[in-house]
Amino acid sequence: MLVPGDISRLIAMSSIRDAVEETADGCILRLRIIAGSRKTILFSEYDPWRKTIVCRIGAPAMEGLANRELIRGLSHHFNIPEQSIVILSGSASQLKRVLLRGICRARALEAIGAG
Repeated sequence: MLVPGDISRLIAMSSIRDAVEETADGCILRLRIIAGSRKTILFSEYDPWRKTIVCRIGAPAMEGLANRELIRGLSHHFNIPEQSIVILSGSASQLKRVLLRGICRARALEAIGAG
């Protein structure tokens, strides 16, 4: 039996699927980065307006520090080398498209918790 919190979680999880796109090389995540947070929390929530997954990054958004921490965190979370992660767009923006080479959409959604 579903309780109200479960229903909103199911809606959010189905929406997260919109932020993960399958490609020939792997999958692309659409992310909104909040740099300078107290601690790094990947996949903290879903932004339905932008159809992005929100990631809170502890490093500041200066000199590429937040991008490097994001790549390190994704590498660890998906158990892939940092070289397999490419910021396709948004390297100087909060909104990013990030390619995970060798990771299919289904595996990415499972690792995020929406699979």
